[in-house]
Amino acid sequence: MRPKGAVRPSLWLVLFLVLTIAATLRVVALDFGLPYPLAVIDESIIMDRAMQMNQGDLNPHYFAFPTLYFYLVAFALRIAGIVFVMLGSFESFESWVEAYYLSPGLHMLVARGLTAILGVLAVPLVYCISRDLMRLRSDRGQDGPWPRVAGVASAVVLGCNLLHVDCSRTVLLDVPLSLFAALALYLVLRYLTTGRVSSILLSALAAGLGTSVKYYGALLCLPIAAAVFLKPRAEPSLRQAWTRKARLLLGSAGCMVAAFLIGSPYIVLDFKTFSREFIQLCTHMAGGHAGQEVARNGYLVYASLLEDWSGTFACAAAAAGLIALCCHPRSVRATLVLATFPVAQFLLISGFRAQFDRYLVPLLPMIAVAAGSGVTVALSTLARIRAPSLRIASLVAGAVVIAIPLFLEIDRCLVRGLQRSRPDTRVLVNDWLCANIESGARIATDIWLELPLTVDCLSSMLEEMNTASALARGEERPPRPASERRACGSLTRKHLETRLELAATVMEGPAFDMALLLPNQFSEKILPALKASGFRFLVLSGNRFRRILDNPILEHPELEDHKGYAMWADFYRRLLSSDCVMKRFEPAAGEGSGPNVVICNLDHWQSPEPSQPVVDITR
Repeated sequence: MRPKGAVRPSLWLVLFLVLTIAATLRVVALDFGLPYPLAVIDESIIMDRAMQMNQGDLNPHYFAFPTLYFYLVAFALRIAGIVFVMLGSFESFESWVEAYYLSPGLHMLVARGLTAILGVLAVPLVYCISRDLMRLRSDRGQDGPWPRVAGVASAVVLGCNLLHVDCSRTVLLDVPLSLFAALALYLVLRYLTTGRVSSILLSALAAGLGTSVKYYGALLCLPIAAAVFLKPRAEPSLRQAWTRKARLLLGSAGCMVAAFLIGSPYIVLDFKTFSREFIQLCTHMAGGHAGQEVARNGYLVYASLLEDWSGTFACAAAAAGLIALCCHPRSVRATLVLATFPVAQFLLISGFRAQFDRYLVPLLPMIAVAAGSGVTVALSTLARIRAPSLRIASLVAGAVVIAIPLFLEIDRCLVRGLQRSRPDTRVLVNDWLCANIESGARIATDIWLELPLTVDCLSSMLEEMNTASALARGEERPPRPASERRACGSLTRKHLETRLELAATVMEGPAFDMALLLPNQFSEKILPALKASGFRFLVLSGNRFRRILDNPILEHPELEDHKGYAMWADFYRRLLSSDCVMKRFEPAAGEGSGPNVVICNLDHWQSPEPSQPVVDITR
C-alpha cells in the first residue's frame, strides 16, 4: 500500500516530461547570434566582469547590477575552463581566458547554459506553489487529485512561456531573479501552511539572494512581512504574539540583508563607487532610455506586453485562477500574501520611463501559478456534473480547449528559436566588411561590430575610458571632438587592455578603425565631421533607428520629447532612402536573424540645407 502523501510514479513521469519540454525549448537557439558576442548587449556587462574575476579581481567595479550572478557565471566559467583543459581543448586555464577575448562563443554558451538551467529549475518550484495553494482550497486535502493537476498545469504554463524561454537563452539577470523569487514565495507559503520559523527565515535568505541578483528583488520583503503579520499565533496574550512577530520580522530582515551582502560584498567594500552608480541608475530609469521611453500609461504598456508574450489564454486563466483563489476562505490569505510581490513589481516597472519587456520575467512564476489554478478550477467544476456521459464529454472538451493554446505556445517558442538560430545579421555584416572593405578603413557605427581593430583604435578606446573615469572622479579633462571619440560600449578596461596586448601578436588579416557613436550623435552635424576625419563608412542598426522610426512618441505631439524624436526620425528617413546606402541586411528577407543593418558609403552623402539641429533626447 502506498504511504499517504507519496508521489505516484505516473506523476513523476509527467513532471519529467514537462521538465524535458521546458529544457528543450530553452536549449533550442541557445547559441543565437554567436560568434557575435553582443547579440544581447547587456550580456557583455556580465561576461567581461566574470572573466575579470577569473583573472583575480573580484571587485566588479560596476554596480548598476548587484553582483551575485556575476560570481555564479564566473564560477561556471572556471569549472568549464578546468574541464576543457583536462580534455585537452586548451593548453592551460590562461589560454582559456585568453580565448574569450579572441572568440568568446564557447564561453557565452557556458554562461547561457547556466541561465537556461536556472530557468528550468523555476518550473518545479511553480509546481510546488500551485499544488500547495490548491490544497488549501481542496475539500479532500492532500488526497485529492486536483492539487497535483494544478501543479502540473502551472509548470506547463511557465515551461512554455515565450518570454521566460526567450530570456532563459541570455546571460541576463531576470531569469535568475525569477528563480529566487519562486523559491522565496514557496517558502513563504510553507510558513503559512506549517508555521515553521525555519521556512520564513529560509525565505528571507532566498529573498536576499534574489536582491543580490537584481535590486528590485528587495520587493520580496513584502510577502515575507505580510506572512509574519498575518499568520495566526497561539500565544496567550496579544502582547506576546506581537513581540514574537517583531522578533521574527527582525530575524528575517537580518537574514535577507546578510544574504544580499554575501552575494554583493563590494557594495560595502567599494561603497563610494556603488553609491555613485546606483544614483546614476535611478536617474536613468526615471529619465528614460533613448528609444525605449514609455509614450503612454506604463501600466497599460506592460499589461499589453504581458498579454502579447504570455498569450490571451494564459492571462485569462490567470485572472480566473486569482479570483477563484481569493474567493475561497482557506486560500485567500495565502494568495494575497504571495500576490504582494508581483503586484508591487508591476507597479514599480510601470513607473519607469525606460521600458524593457524582460522586466516582466519575475512576475511569470506567480502568473503561471494563477493560470494553473484557473485551469484546475474549471476542470474540477466540470467533474462535478452528475450525468456520467455528460461529465466525460465536458472533461474531454475542456481538456482539448486547454491543450490547444498550450500547443500553440510550444509552437511559438520553437518557431522563435528556429528563427533566432539563423546566422545573426551582425555576423553577416562583419564578414561582408572584412571581405569588401580595405584594411585600415575608418568605420562609424551605432552598434559594436566584432571586427579586428587596429592598435591605434584600441588605444583610443582605452584613452576614452580613462577620460571617462577621470571625469567621474571630478577631474577636469578637455572635451574631445565627437569624430575622434572611440567609445567602447559596455566593455571593461581589462577587456580592452587584453585585446590591445593580443592585437599585435595574435590577430592576422585586415584590421579597421571603428568609432562607436552615441545615438544622439547621428545627425547632419556629425556626418560632415566624420567625412572630414576620414570616415568613409557608416553602419546603422535597426536596434537604434527602428526604435526611433516606430516609437509611439511620434504619434503624441503633446509630449515633451516629440520634437526631438520627430527631427531625429526625419534624419533617419532621409539617410536610409539616400543613394549612400550600399548594402542592407534584412531578416524579413531571409538574410539571417537579428536587427536590420544598413551600410552606408559617406562619400555619396550630400548634406541637405542647414536645418534646426537634432535635439539631444538622451538623458
